[in-house]
Amino acid sequence: MAYKVVSINEINNSISNNALGVSFPFRGSHGIFTSTYTTVDQATSNLKNLLLTAKGERLMHPSFGTDLPRILFQPIDDSIKQLIDDIITQPVNEWLPYIQINDIETTTAVDDPDLQYNVKIVVLFSVRGILNEQDNNTITIFSTDNQIILS
Repeated sequence: MAYKVVSINEINNSISNNALGVSFPFRGSHGIFTSTYTTVDQATSNLKNLLLTAKGERLMHPSFGTDLPRILFQPIDDSIKQLIDDIITQPVNEWLPYIQINDIETTTAVDDPDLQYNVKIVVLFSVRGILNEQDNNTITIFSTDNQIILS
């Protein structure tokens, strides 16, 4: 079977015409999902989906997700930062091996009394195999008393 060899320019041009996946959160108008067109955008959506899915929530995939939704509503103590690091890093390594977690910055209301949220988590990551993989992409998670806010 013959295979066509394509250049990076051909790949970049075809990206504008072909969606790679569905963006997260799902907020399409009229029931139509918003598409992603770059690898980094799709990896970001996949990471958001993984972080906000509670373990055991997915049928037939009980280990998919994290315990982050559960832990963010527990009382804050000294061990929460290391616990959050572990809760994020292990599932990402298992389910999204193409994502490299570069840093996780956790700030609690104890650290910063002026913080308007209970916990603020900034996840800095890069996508392996992308030409500019040194570039940090960011997901920020805020936790209040009764909700998780993602940006």
